[in-house]
Amino acid sequence: MSFFTNPSQQMTLDDSTYHLTKREQKALEKSWAKPFAEEVFHMIDEELFRVLYYEKTGIDLIHNCIVSLASGIAHVMKITGRTRRMDSMMIDSNIKKLSRLELIYTCIANLVKRLSKEGNAELPEELKHYVTPNDFNQVFYYAKSSTYSEKCLTLLKDADALSELCKDTCADWEEYILFKRCMDEQTIVDEGTRRLATHEDGTMHSAMLQNPSDPDATFRSKAGEEHRGYVTNLEESVGENGSVITDYQFEQNTYSDSQFLSDSLEKMDAQEETVIIATDGAYPTPGNQKLAERKNVQIVSTNMTGRKANDICADFVMNKEKTAIIQCPAGIEPTSCTGPYANGQMRVTFPAACCQNCPYKDKCIAKIGKRVSSVIISASSINRAQIR
Repeated sequence: MSFFTNPSQQMTLDDSTYHLTKREQKALEKSWAKPFAEEVFHMIDEELFRVLYYEKTGIDLIHNCIVSLASGIAHVMKITGRTRRMDSMMIDSNIKKLSRLELIYTCIANLVKRLSKEGNAELPEELKHYVTPNDFNQVFYYAKSSTYSEKCLTLLKDADALSELCKDTCADWEEYILFKRCMDEQTIVDEGTRRLATHEDGTMHSAMLQNPSDPDATFRSKAGEEHRGYVTNLEESVGENGSVITDYQFEQNTYSDSQFLSDSLEKMDAQEETVIIATDGAYPTPGNQKLAERKNVQIVSTNMTGRKANDICADFVMNKEKTAIIQCPAGIEPTSCTGPYANGQMRVTFPAACCQNCPYKDKCIAKIGKRVSSVIISASSINRAQIR
């Protein structure tokens, strides 16, 4: 298949517009179609998509096309782009919410079905039921005599048997990769026995597999609601004649608002005239403020910061790079600090015994477990608490 540009839109003799009534022609003239055809359509750059006919580029061609088109529309509307708004919104993936056992079952069943289809290995008797129709309902809803613990033990035993069966022959299968990922994230082998991981183990995080139907979807709680999927950041240019979205960014929903702003500023050239960007309070950080000053950008933020920062957060001490916690309000050094992740959060652990006897125990945000206490905190929450 070859690529050809369409340099003109010549109408044919039997074009449908010739057969419209006068009333329909008048309605067409007053609709959005006329300015779209005259001002917008010709601005769509077909050359961007030439590479689709030859090679894979890894470039988001749709994004480039939309941004280019939006820039042209803004020019037609005489919008300079010196005043902008920025906000993010959650995009939920079209996947079913699975419990931990349902997730493990689904990954096991997908791999067993692939094995059965390929016929590479003889399935053990205890795994054959995963291939039968309606087995999911049979395991979780009809088998009322089975307790949660019994179902858990059975699934983990089946997972070990399946892992042994597939480890040398199925390493490149997507079903095996997702099965292994699920086992690594959801379970731990403790003294030779596999069990479900807990928060005290320090392995739980929001980027864990939510559903094998969409391996890239992540988990985030925002405004009291749970979201599994992605987040998009919209940048809108505003003028006297209206507004138009001139750029967007699409990421996993663990991506923070402050990182979106940082990305936008990084790719922006230094401006001759000051550009004003209005955001909510989650976007600005000290680093973003410095970067904005270098680009001649003024960030105007509201007091809307989403989750309110706890006052105790102000007393956590970070390193100079603001990438790790080095001391809690009581002066205790953490046993570990992982992150910051894409959403800016860090997971910090302390000995549980220290937290049990801490004078700040009632005010602190630490979750005290049997062996360790964990704190989920970010540089932005510390900064907001200190400002207050």
